[in-house]
Amino acid sequence: MQVNRSGFTDLDAALPAVVRDAMREHGVTLVAIADRLGVRRATLTRRMSGYIPFTVGMLAAVAEAAGTDLLTVISTSPARTEHAKASAA
Repeated sequence: MQVNRSGFTDLDAALPAVVRDAMREHGVTLVAIADRLGVRRATLTRRMSGYIPFTVGMLAAVAEAAGTDLLTVISTSPARTEHAKASAA
């Protein structure tokens, strides 16, 4: 797994996309998640946009608020799937 200049991996970049898919599927908004978790919308937006990486705890809380769970987010991440394919080859 490669790390870019900002210290992000492909997995870091892919996780918000999986969370966004869960949000759409469950009809949950970013504002609703921010309110539920008691964080600023701007902070959550920066994480969801990939400017700030998620901590494991924050990702778990956001995933739950979006209607999914941390294991599902990580296991269905496109970057994780690609990494698993590359490791198997």
